[in-house]
Amino acid sequence: MQKKRIAHALVVVEIILLLAVISFFIIDSNPKIIGFTIYQSATGGSTINDTYMREDFPNNNFGTAETLRIGETGGGTIYRSIVRDYNITAIPSENTIVSGKLQIYVNQSFGLSNLTVKAYLVTSEWEESKATWNNRTGSILWFAGGGGDYNTELDSVNISNQSGIYYNFTITKAVRGWLNGSYDNYGIIFIATDAGIAGNYTYFASSDETNSAQKPTFIVDYQSNAIPTISNISTNTTLTTPINQGGNVNITVDWSDIE
Repeated sequence: MQKKRIAHALVVVEIILLLAVISFFIIDSNPKIIGFTIYQSATGGSTINDTYMREDFPNNNFGTAETLRIGETGGGTIYRSIVRDYNITAIPSENTIVSGKLQIYVNQSFGLSNLTVKAYLVTSEWEESKATWNNRTGSILWFAGGGGDYNTELDSVNISNQSGIYYNFTITKAVRGWLNGSYDNYGIIFIATDAGIAGNYTYFASSDETNSAQKPTFIVDYQSNAIPTISNISTNTTLTTPINQGGNVNITVDWSDIE
């Protein structure tokens, strides 16, 4: 009986040691974790490319305008805007992206009701100084035939018809994709989904706005190799019903990662 108890005790000790090893590799394999780091677009807007597109002037570029226009005017003109921070991909790809936001400032808003603006992932390369409603560069058309190439919806924000307000669009999925190589960094396009309401449109401050505090700003929270969250550890042996010495012990670890 004494030998059997010793054997059972050895199995328990082995399990404890194995769990300690698992915990070491899952939790402590990167001793350099020091918390969150924040990436923020340069204050002067030097890393930002942006422009708006105007349907009734399909070959005109507005890359130096101080506003990014979205919505539909009373005369039926449809506006869309595109913006990107080409420096975001300087964030080391091995980091874990906790959150990504694009902060914009409404410096003029028109219409009697609020405007729903959606942010989508741009899927084609474009040039700030040449992109128009028809073209993404000086000579290459948008694949969609006009108004930008895009697919994945990232966020939808209800913009008030009041001016002088900051808004944040959540773009975490886009930032993660840009850094892990799932997407090319072609930026974000703003589209008003209720643009059919003529006279309901808004102006965001662009990177050419003279007030630096109002320029579009990408804000990314990230950390080095974020620790996964262990939700459960289970095994097929217990103190009351232990596996005999030499038997197979199964250990299951349930965990989730931010990415």
